[in-house]
Amino acid sequence: METDVGVRRERIHSGHRQFDGVFVKQKDNSKGYARASSPKDTTRLLIYSLNYAPELTGIGKYNAEMAEWLAKKDVEVDVICANPYYPEWKVHEGYPKYSYKRETLNDVRITRCPTYVPKHPAVIKRILHLTSFALTSILALIGKFWRKPDVIFVVQPTLFCLPMALLFAKLFGARTILHIQDFEIDAMLGLRDKAKEKLSLKKRIVLKMESWLMQRFDMATNILRSMLEHAEKKGVTKEKLSFISTI
Repeated sequence: METDVGVRRERIHSGHRQFDGVFVKQKDNSKGYARASSPKDTTRLLIYSLNYAPELTGIGKYNAEMAEWLAKKDVEVDVICANPYYPEWKVHEGYPKYSYKRETLNDVRITRCPTYVPKHPAVIKRILHLTSFALTSILALIGKFWRKPDVIFVVQPTLFCLPMALLFAKLFGARTILHIQDFEIDAMLGLRDKAKEKLSLKKRIVLKMESWLMQRFDMATNILRSMLEHAEKKGVTKEKLSFISTI
């Protein structure tokens, strides 16, 4: 039997699936999904994201609430993230600036990676910030090899983490979910809120790379249908797009 991504409740909304929880079960080639209940079937989920608690706003807060909720549902949750810095753009007191840190919060195992945090995140410095996490988190991913997650849940940004996440998913035999919080490439290239324009060759190459990486994931999720529609325009097939209900 093989593991597969499942959903607790699914409905169709404008062609996009809606679901209220992510888990894995043993797949027996039958239709439908059911949560594994015995200890030997416990799901191992790896959340791979720049941000996590104790950040009190934004992506970090959302990630922690999701991880802790899943941990209460007998999912073994591991997190790879940066040392907390948001929204102050300053590493929080009690956390190292230049080294890794491991801790467990509310039954969630966390590996924090050293990350360049600029005081004033202009475009170039923001790229360095995202790139530094993508590089330092590779060691953390290697450290998870022996736990072999069933699902790797990657939160975008940062897109720079996608290649290694996909590579390690292949090595782990894990399924992949891309949760899109923002299309950082659109912002970096100045494409957000702009009408269609003729793009330079360089921009077209970058967008092609983004599209190729996103299409490699087993599922892409968001809490806004408009974001899912944009992901579809970027080449992600409708069958892979899922709307997360927050109600």
